[in-house]
Amino acid sequence: MPHIFRILRRRRFAKHYGRFISVTTDARTEYRRRIQQRQTIVFGTIGIVMSVLLLLGTLVWTGIIPLPGKGFHTLDDGTTNATIPCPASDAQPTPAESLTVRVYNSSNRTGLAGQVSGKLAERGVTVTDTTNWNGEPLNSSVRLYAGPDGITNAYTLRGFFPDANIELDTTNSSEVVDIVLGADYQEMNSNPTRDDFASAMTPLSDCQ
Repeated sequence: MPHIFRILRRRRFAKHYGRFISVTTDARTEYRRRIQQRQTIVFGTIGIVMSVLLLLGTLVWTGIIPLPGKGFHTLDDGTTNATIPCPASDAQPTPAESLTVRVYNSSNRTGLAGQVSGKLAERGVTVTDTTNWNGEPLNSSVRLYAGPDGITNAYTLRGFFPDANIELDTTNSSEVVDIVLGADYQEMNSNPTRDDFASAMTPLSDCQ
């Protein structure tokens, strides 16, 4: 009889142990399933956010979506008091690789700032910003805004934009030049020669 009791106890233990193993396995499976769901949600969200940021960055770079830009400057009707600066008498063209610009689109041509920036970059010019212009609309072709330290650079850029006007921006303390592309913009000189740059240094009429 003791032997029979031992057998029965073993059977009951095995039965309960088997249930325990089954419950434990189900709990682990459920836990793993929840972890996988959370990982899917987290990685999916990160992927969506990165895709949106990449898209926004592309749209901003091409000038399709504007960022808060510079809101200063004047009307383009010839009535402004803007100062047209003269280059120094011994000014020489700045090498393209030493030029830094920001390009703004004041026309209704989508992506124009991005297109021009790309052509300038091909010639070695550094472009730090490309967006839509938030100042007064520019009805002419191209206007270059430069601070006192960027006048020579602005005249040099007329090698790329021969019909560009230049205005002094006293709030700009750097050598960076702001290029504003207006409604009458047609095309830039993508491959200016040494003579083009030399001619670009000729002082504009009424410069001071």
